[in-house]
Amino acid sequence: MAMDPSVAVQRRQFVLNNGICEQRTRMSEHPDMPALIGINGKVHDPKRIDVETRLGTTEIWEILSVGMPHPFHIHGAMFRILSLDGKPPPEHLAGLKDVVLVEDKAELLVSFTRPATREHPFMYHCHILEHEDAGMMGQYTCA
Repeated sequence: MAMDPSVAVQRRQFVLNNGICEQRTRMSEHPDMPALIGINGKVHDPKRIDVETRLGTTEIWEILSVGMPHPFHIHGAMFRILSLDGKPPPEHLAGLKDVVLVEDKAELLVSFTRPATREHPFMYHCHILEHEDAGMMGQYTCA
């Protein structure tokens, strides 16, 4: 895995929204969750691919948490935390991860080493089950 951020081929931003999203329908049966919750202003749509990546590459993913801390999880990829709230991560968060608690902002160096097709994409999402179920989830392919 390339651990050097200078080899990243792409920088992406993901805003974990608690509030107004592009789609205006409730995606969940959780009455205690906001009706509109998602990533980058969209609730999860299983028919939509949100990100297309390339196998064998690395990208920098900037995760912004709005309203509260969110544990952000990526399926099928490992990442190194480059920064948390603009500061280097503490020593215990220095290794490879697949989930990180984002209190405000995190920068991740994500390595894509496993293929994922449109028929079988990987997911990224808030690891709080009610948030995931309410629509705070996206899909990506890796070819």
